[in-house]
Amino acid sequence: MIRKPNNHRPVKALRILITTTVASVTVAKANLVISEIDLVANKVEIVNTGTTSVNMTGYQWCNRWKGSPAYVGLATAQIVTAQSTATTLTLPAGGILTFQLSSSFITALQGELGLYTTNNFGSSTAMVDYVTWGASGASRSGVAVSKGIWGSNTFVAVTSDDITAGRSIQLGLGLAGNISTDYSLAAPTLGINQITPPPVVTSGSASSITTNTANIAGTVNAMGASTTVTIQYGETLAYGSSTAATPSPVTGSTNTAVSAMLSGLVAGTTYNYRVVGTSANGTTLGANQTFTTAVPTIFDLRILAVSRSGNTLTVDFLGPPNTLPATWQVKGSTTLTSFPFNKTAASTITETPAASGTYRALIDVTGEPARYFVRIELP
Repeated sequence: MIRKPNNHRPVKALRILITTTVASVTVAKANLVISEIDLVANKVEIVNTGTTSVNMTGYQWCNRWKGSPAYVGLATAQIVTAQSTATTLTLPAGGILTFQLSSSFITALQGELGLYTTNNFGSSTAMVDYVTWGASGASRSGVAVSKGIWGSNTFVAVTSDDITAGRSIQLGLGLAGNISTDYSLAAPTLGINQITPPPVVTSGSASSITTNTANIAGTVNAMGASTTVTIQYGETLAYGSSTAATPSPVTGSTNTAVSAMLSGLVAGTTYNYRVVGTSANGTTLGANQTFTTAVPTIFDLRILAVSRSGNTLTVDFLGPPNTLPATWQVKGSTTLTSFPFNKTAASTITETPAASGTYRALIDVTGEPARYFVRIELP
């Protein structure tokens, strides 16, 4: 409902010559910003750029273009749910509300729109945000200038071609909206947060894959907000493991290459992974990708000699050069069917000389029967 205040009385017109000095003022706006005005569909979009919810019950719209006052209170019935992230006047942080107003309230070629906490429309304290378009001379622009959220004698330029094409007034990415040049005319994007959007994340490919490691790549566009980047990975889509990417955090509004080296993986196993970016504006999950770790190369160990002296079994054999002693596993059995007994802790394996691929295993077989089998292997 549009109403006029009861105390509106005609006043005598005064012609005054005023010389003004235009200064650039940058003052942080309140959490609520008018992010888009659809001049054809008569819709207004608000984004909560703050970190807490805002209850707009009792808030007012004001369009007092050239002294013709029009005021209307915000109402739940005005909310366009298909283009909003909330259904009540309580707007969560990062949320969007799109309001359907009337053509008599949102004037096409020239107009202004102020958002107020109360109906004290001449108060800069009550004013939350403000936009004027089409021409200078808007009645409430002085209140916005006084608050420091609009430039003196400035407005968003709108042409008849913009109206014909159905363009809307849109606040630019990451801009405060304190000056008219923060806004531009473009095809409507109502319901899409283009002011404080979450990061854009792409999961890249896996490379340098070994039996237990893999390098994961990706890209992150922080969209103007500092973004923490991680790599989630695991054998299922539940992932279960996460590691920080490099670099992290990421800033700016262009694609940044990120990566992380995963270690401690299981050989011959398929892993799911994705890149995740988190900023104050939300969390974006990159698409799931997969890779499979390499299967270990199987070597047939050539036995050179076997002997037993007391409780020590000596086995000389050939294997892959430079294999670390802790890598070998020794298993024992009384049959050749299976090798259930772990003799690794009771064994010492050395490479002599170094890097030669010639090894000697000394295996403690105390208490074992005279007929006993051992198997030396790499996992």
